[in-house]
Amino acid sequence: MITPRTTYPFFIGLVMMAGSFLFSGGKLTNAAPADMSYGLYSPDTDEVLLTFRYRGVGHVYITGLYDYGVDMLYLPVTELFNRMEIFFEPSPGDFTLSGNFISANRPYRIFFNQRRVVFEGTTYEFDVDDFRIGDMDFFMSPRVFEEVFGLFFTININLLTLTLETDHTLPVEERAERERRRQLIEAREVTRQFYPLEEDRNRRVLGIGFADYNITGSFSQENPNMNYNVTGGIELMGGDLQGSIIGSWSEEDHRLRATGLRWRYVVRNNPWFSNFSAGQLSTTGLQPRNIRGASISNSPVEPRRLYETYILDGYTDPDSEVELYLNNRLIDFARADAAGYYRFEFPLTYGTSRITINIYTPTGEARSIDRQLQIPFTFLPPGEASYNIQGGLSETFLGDTEEEKYIVHGDVSYGVTSWLTAKVGSEYIQDLHDDRPFFYGGLSARVLSQYLVNVDVAPNAYYRGITSVMFPSGRSMNLQYTWYDGESIFNTRRADQDISASFFIPFTLLNTPMGIRVGGDHAIFDGSSITRYRTDMTVRLGRMNLRMNYRDVLFYSDDEFSLGQGQVNSTVTYTFMRSPGLPVFVRGMFLRGNVSYSLADNAFQEVGLQVSRSIRQWGRINLDAGYDLLRNQHTVRLGFIMDLAPVRSTTNVDVRGDRTNVRQNLRGSLGFDRRPDRIIATNRNQVGRAGASVILFVDNNNSGTFDPGDEIIPSRAVRLDRSAQMFVGRDGILRIAQLQSYHQYNLDVMRQALPNPMLAPGRNQFSFVADPNQFKRIEIPFYRTGVIDGTVYTLRDGELRGQGGLRLMISGTDNDFRETVRNFSDGSYYAMDMPPGNYIVEVDPVQLDFLDVRMRGGPLAFQIRALSEGDFIEGLDIILEPRVEEPPVISLTDRPSPRVMAGLRESLKEKASEHIRYYVSSQNAFFEGDFELAREYIEAAIDLFETDYALALKGTVLYMLGQKDAAMALWQEANRRNPGIGIPDVEVLDELLSYQ
Repeated sequence: MITPRTTYPFFIGLVMMAGSFLFSGGKLTNAAPADMSYGLYSPDTDEVLLTFRYRGVGHVYITGLYDYGVDMLYLPVTELFNRMEIFFEPSPGDFTLSGNFISANRPYRIFFNQRRVVFEGTTYEFDVDDFRIGDMDFFMSPRVFEEVFGLFFTININLLTLTLETDHTLPVEERAERERRRQLIEAREVTRQFYPLEEDRNRRVLGIGFADYNITGSFSQENPNMNYNVTGGIELMGGDLQGSIIGSWSEEDHRLRATGLRWRYVVRNNPWFSNFSAGQLSTTGLQPRNIRGASISNSPVEPRRLYETYILDGYTDPDSEVELYLNNRLIDFARADAAGYYRFEFPLTYGTSRITINIYTPTGEARSIDRQLQIPFTFLPPGEASYNIQGGLSETFLGDTEEEKYIVHGDVSYGVTSWLTAKVGSEYIQDLHDDRPFFYGGLSARVLSQYLVNVDVAPNAYYRGITSVMFPSGRSMNLQYTWYDGESIFNTRRADQDISASFFIPFTLLNTPMGIRVGGDHAIFDGSSITRYRTDMTVRLGRMNLRMNYRDVLFYSDDEFSLGQGQVNSTVTYTFMRSPGLPVFVRGMFLRGNVSYSLADNAFQEVGLQVSRSIRQWGRINLDAGYDLLRNQHTVRLGFIMDLAPVRSTTNVDVRGDRTNVRQNLRGSLGFDRRPDRIIATNRNQVGRAGASVILFVDNNNSGTFDPGDEIIPSRAVRLDRSAQMFVGRDGILRIAQLQSYHQYNLDVMRQALPNPMLAPGRNQFSFVADPNQFKRIEIPFYRTGVIDGTVYTLRDGELRGQGGLRLMISGTDNDFRETVRNFSDGSYYAMDMPPGNYIVEVDPVQLDFLDVRMRGGPLAFQIRALSEGDFIEGLDIILEPRVEEPPVISLTDRPSPRVMAGLRESLKEKASEHIRYYVSSQNAFFEGDFELAREYIEAAIDLFETDYALALKGTVLYMLGQKDAAMALWQEANRRNPGIGIPDVEVLDELLSYQ
């Protein structure tokens, strides 16, 4: 603490830091009111300027109050509360301060003249020396902040700093986090705007593609057998062709048949025609039918994502901050106007959308409004139409005696409004419906934003109505009613009517999440009926889930009711945590126990126990044991799954009574990738999908294409805007699998994931269309980044002089590169790690205004060329001249004397050029693996100029030499000097070390 004897040295330091006292004389001369303690207005005080830094607040100055009489430093209440955005309302007349601490339900009131605080109904009493009243603020000792509000302030008198520690999340932190999330809002994620299309659909006459296989062998004493399924897919005549061969083998028989053979031709972004298919297909009518024929449609191959523009508005407190979340993701924010009105307009996507509105009022109150919208994929945007036409012969299978029939089907859907879609269709089946076409229609509507209603009308067949709703709380309801108009192929049960319903109600009891689901269906026949009903109840207790299910059937016939085989099932599941405190064999284990009770037999029917546990990242073992109490028979199944990269293997051993059966399944896929020709094996099906072979390479001959002699970069340094499976092959090529055929994908190159951070891509953001049944070849060349240097001169009294201390802003004109560098005291500057592209460099306009000068010729433009060895540009000199021209005008092309000018340039640039040479030499030695030589070069560069880039590179070299603590210190110093500097990923460095 400060004592009166240390006052003058203390304020000498204050003058050096802040410049001057804020109050002349440094004394407060208020006269104390008659009804107040004189100590609250102690005249022997001075104001102290403290540096305060906190999350969300930033780096600010806080004016404290030092009282010599009691040797105590007081903190300003309203100034701190204002910085922390804690709501308050001062009342200078009665010397009180009231408001809400963090949230609206935590009120407080501070009585400065009575030396007490009331917070959340609790009264805190303090001494007179804990409060002071100044001219512009109220002051309290740190003890009051700590005991009442849990705000722990620490004052460092020597450094004149103020720090804060608290367990609370202050409003200023919440606001800073909201702003951070708002800055991350990308409209592309909702509207999905594509990058420039640089890899369009590449049609070929013939392209060998993928083959999926699934082989299952069953080995038992009675009848060993094997089943297999092979599905192939290729590109043919600009389209995709696929089909399957299904076979089964046993000691008595071997069967083989082909199925699913079809060829498809797709056109993107055409509203009139999108695809034509021929072969074995299915119709899209009320009841799908397998045919051998052809189909045509304009339905987009890439499903519609956006449905309509949705408007959401409302009223709240004026000047409130309002955030809009879509599926728990912030997509927009606004501030309510003077009347409290807010309005959002955003694109609504298909599927279920959960909308949350968070409102933050000026008083600190937080409100939340939840809504849930459902847009089925059958809905069409207003004004859009979709059609499907199919025709051919009905498909028959082995053993079928039905004759082939001609089938023709067609349907048209139209978006009438944003809440109504209409559909009509017709189907002709030979010898059915009096050998005439059958017509049907339907309406799909969204009522009151969240209720879905479907109506299907099929004359001479049935009339059906469906409604469903899902509320934000999780409650849901589904109802369906069908009235059948006589016997038809759509009424195989020959019912007169049927109705089905289901309800789900989640709730919480004693802080325990629960849910009840009730459902059933009722079919009415001529003189009888069948009612199936079921109910489920779920309870979640931590990592344990309990579920009880009851189901039964009620029969009505001849005026009598009878129950079916009622059954009650109970299930308990539990998943162990992967905590180090648990035994190794238990971590991550999954347990499931179940018991069944038969109401018909009035006895327990079956009990079972299942244990499952993962083995590393590639395997899983399952043990399932059960006992049938009615038959007195036990069952045991032991399974082992190996999920290896090229194949998935599943082995099951089943024991039922005295019978044992072993089943072995192998599943995987083979893909052919050309240039270079390779067979790529994966454990997931690929036929009907697409892939990509991304070649990242150093373009040594600057051709822009991958040629012999170019160096492949084995790295997963790309990112897609949709999920996919990525792996780097032994040949170093990055392969992307599980892409959707004909879909367009955005691709970003991530430089931070490269093993060599000094490489820059020739293209870093583009889109491509996935070709069907093949790996699409995508080449991305990389080049070493460029280096520039130059000198800034100021024209003074007819002479050019080096001007240091300037901020030079470098920005790309055809990329998003932005960097600010500072030049040296002699005027020289340099910049490194610049990807290929076009740029401009200019001096900070604020500094130009301060110096009252301008750049001759305006911003300086230059180009970094894409060269494998990197582009070095020298002589980017800048001349600053007075805004009022001074005669004579001297330019770089009209210098006083070549000898004098050459000497000036050499004296100003010699050290900078030598520094750059040492820096580049250190980089080359680093990437050649000679880290000791790299350290010698970088230390020589630092001896000339201690730059942030050089410090960062030295840190990387020391990390590779095992001096990790020293490396961390250098990285922190480089980042402090230049927050935008790139720091390497230590995981990448550790991976490089593993190869040494």
